[in-house]
Amino acid sequence: LEYCKIANSPVSIMVRYSFKIIIRLAVVSIITDQCFGAGRSGRVTKRIWEEEEIEHHDNLLREVIEHSKGGSIDLLIGPSVLNIQGNSVRRLDTEPCDPNDVILSDSVQWSKEVGYWLGDLTFLGPNGDPFTSKSWPYQYDHYKGFITSNVEGNKYRQRNIFLYPPLKATEFDTKDSGRGRRIGTKGGKTTFESIDKSTKKACASLEDNPDNIAVVGDGKCGLNGNTKVFMADQQATTCSNNSELQGDIEGPYGSLTYTYTQLVGKDNALLYQVFITKEALNYFTAVILKDPFGVCIPTENPYVFDCGFDEDRIIQSQLTTLTMGTDNVQRRTRTAQGFDAFARVGMPTSASFYREYAVTEDVFLSELQSIQEEYNIRDEDMGAWMSGETGGTVSANIGGTGIEAVMAFLNESFTFE
Repeated sequence: LEYCKIANSPVSIMVRYSFKIIIRLAVVSIITDQCFGAGRSGRVTKRIWEEEEIEHHDNLLREVIEHSKGGSIDLLIGPSVLNIQGNSVRRLDTEPCDPNDVILSDSVQWSKEVGYWLGDLTFLGPNGDPFTSKSWPYQYDHYKGFITSNVEGNKYRQRNIFLYPPLKATEFDTKDSGRGRRIGTKGGKTTFESIDKSTKKACASLEDNPDNIAVVGDGKCGLNGNTKVFMADQQATTCSNNSELQGDIEGPYGSLTYTYTQLVGKDNALLYQVFITKEALNYFTAVILKDPFGVCIPTENPYVFDCGFDEDRIIQSQLTTLTMGTDNVQRRTRTAQGFDAFARVGMPTSASFYREYAVTEDVFLSELQSIQEEYNIRDEDMGAWMSGETGGTVSANIGGTGIEAVMAFLNESFTFE
C-alpha cells in the first residue's frame, strides 16, 4: 500500500479512492484524484484518538489546501461538505444524510441489475475440480440459473432457482463413503432407467452405504435432476454525503451472516462480500461443533456463547461485472470466491463462474420449462429445496412446488412490501 504524509504532521493517509481521517470523533473525508500530488487514488480510515497527535484542526486544513496542488477537494466534516479549490472554500451540503432517502436506481450498476436473468453456471471446489457436496449429489460442472433482481428506493431484492442435472458417474468417487446420511429412498432396490453402466455403478455405491446420499427427495439417482432456491434482501442501512460511496449497501443474509455491496469500476461492477458474524461463529462452535476445544463460555442467554471470536470472518467475496456484447444483450459475469471461516481460516474452499444474460419474462419462463424437461426434474422437486444455514439441504417452503410456485417465488423480486 502506498502512503502519503501531510507535511509537518504525523498523520499518514493510506491510499485507495477517498481519504478519511477521524479526529476527536469528527469524521473528515477528503475526495481527490491525487494523494496531495502523489498521483495515487484510494480509500482509507485512520483513527486518531489522542488529541496531541494533531496540533490544531485549522493547521490540518491549511496543510490540506497547500498540498492539494490547486486541485478540487470535497471535505466532509460531520454533516457538512466543504469544497476546497485553491484558497477558495465553500459549503456544499449541511444536511445529514438519511439511508431511507437513498435511491439505488440513481447508480448505473443497480439500474442495470433489474430484470430476468438466465445463467450458465459452473462451481468449483478447492482443488479446481467441479464441486461435490455431501448433501447434494448432483452436477456442479454445468448447471443452470434463473435469477430475478430489482431495486426500489434504498432496497435490493434477488430471487434465484438453480437447476442441476442428474448425477453422472464422474461426479463421485465410487469408493468414497463420506457423503452424509441416506435420504429419500423407499423399500426395495431402486430401478434405473436410461442410465449408463458407470453411472448406475456410482448410484449403487451411494445407495448401498447408509452414510451416503444418493438422491434428495423421491427421485431416482442418475435419472432425475433437482433444484435449489436462494434469496437475498439488502438495503441501505447507512449512507454518506461522500459521492464516492453512493450506492453502497449492507444488510444481514439469514441469521448468521452479514453482507456488504460496494459499487466499483467505471459504473460497471459490484463487489459483494459475505461475513459470518462473530456471534454466529461463537454459537456455531459451541452448539453445532459442540465446543471441540473446550473453550466456550455460556452466558445468561442460552443462544449466546463466548468462544473467543471477537470479529466477523469473510466467507465469500463476489465480483459482478456488467457488459453489453456486440449482440446488444446485457450480460453480467459473476465470480465468487469461498473461504473457510472455521478449521483452516482464510483458505479458499470454492469458486464460481456464472455467465448470465438478461431476457424477457416470456423467454425466462419458456427456458425454465425446457431445462426442467431436459434435466428430468420432477414437479415435486421444482422449488422444494434450499441450503440450510448450518449446512445440508432443507425444505424451502416457498408456498408450493412446480413451475407456477417457482415463478411466483421468483417474481417476489418485483413486489416489495
